[in-house]
Amino acid sequence: MKTILFCGNGMSGEIIPVVRSWGYRVALITEFPGDRGVDQADYVAVAKSKNPQEALLAARKIWDSGFHFDGVMSLCWDCAISVSTIAAEFNLPGIPVEVAKRATYKDVRSELFSEHNISAPAFALCEDLRDLCIKAETIGYPIVLKPIDQSSSKGVVICEDRRQLEAAYSHCISFSLEAKVIVNQLIVGTEHSTEGLMIEGHLHPTGLTDRIFDYQKYRPFFVEIGDVMPSVLSESVIQRCYSVTECAAKALGIQCGPVKADLIISQPNEVFVLEIAARLGGPRFGTEMIPLGNGTCILRAAIQQALGDEVDVSLLRSTFNRGMVNRSIFPNPGRVVSIRGLAEAAALGGFYDFKWWRPEGLCAGALVEKPRYGCGDVGYIVATGKTREDALLATDRIENTIVIETAPL
Repeated sequence: MKTILFCGNGMSGEIIPVVRSWGYRVALITEFPGDRGVDQADYVAVAKSKNPQEALLAARKIWDSGFHFDGVMSLCWDCAISVSTIAAEFNLPGIPVEVAKRATYKDVRSELFSEHNISAPAFALCEDLRDLCIKAETIGYPIVLKPIDQSSSKGVVICEDRRQLEAAYSHCISFSLEAKVIVNQLIVGTEHSTEGLMIEGHLHPTGLTDRIFDYQKYRPFFVEIGDVMPSVLSESVIQRCYSVTECAAKALGIQCGPVKADLIISQPNEVFVLEIAARLGGPRFGTEMIPLGNGTCILRAAIQQALGDEVDVSLLRSTFNRGMVNRSIFPNPGRVVSIRGLAEAAALGGFYDFKWWRPEGLCAGALVEKPRYGCGDVGYIVATGKTREDALLATDRIENTIVIETAPL
């Protein structure tokens, strides 16, 4: 029996029992030991999986305990450098550390996109506020500021004009571990996510979703409401999205392994690459959500590849086309007074799951703040239906049934 090491669990532990049912042992390095399903792993090491040296120390501890692993990959978590570091140390399949860095640091990634003529927003790396003032004028307002080393829109902020620049920079730089900020051109359009497995330099796409944002309510921040399948895009545009994703992955040097891309389509149907990562999307994006919509199983195929086994490419082909909605919920900011309707929501048609973002859940007395990145920190719904419209209606019913009452502070 082979063992897969998951370095990083992006709150996607529900799939661990399924992986074990496929006949694998599971070791896990995680900063989320209380996540659902983690207790089903064969070995759990608590460590900061995004820190390559700490992750490597945890991997050595697992190995030295006699629990040997045959492959390593991330489980829906942005820690490609750690995964590559472990793979190199133990002579396991994977992308080189240098390639993982290209897929992690936004400035390096943007430079490579420019060199390889990948359609992406105009950008500039800014060392300090004075440098930013000059480069923002060159790109032209409004602009988007991003820390070079974060994910989930942490620290990402829109700056409308010169008067907002200092405050926007202060917010953005506070999230950056390396105190570096990249400035991007703001492109208006519809956002989408693609996912697939690179095999010998070729992308086997497994799905595309429509990403839902409320740009105005949370402006100047980027807060994602969720994803919807199937996409409203035409098949020809979807195929163009897959082609752009493959070209972007190859520009970074990714020849094997999972890739997750965030794209924006402006008029008239021009596809821009916003982000691309050498990992499965998450939480639960490729492990459960896309499979609900089309029957693919990228996780099993990625495990096969990480273990050096022959990849069953049939796992990467859609077998049906159903509706799937992933939607975060956003109660009014304040102190939680009561929570009602969870049991009733679970009994409604189309319900797949509801999960709290916080491992401890939410209870009366907890504080809910207005989100500034990611999907907030309350909870999310996953619902299905025969069609996109059925899944959206089911999600509406479920969301309306879950009532979280808050009192203003």
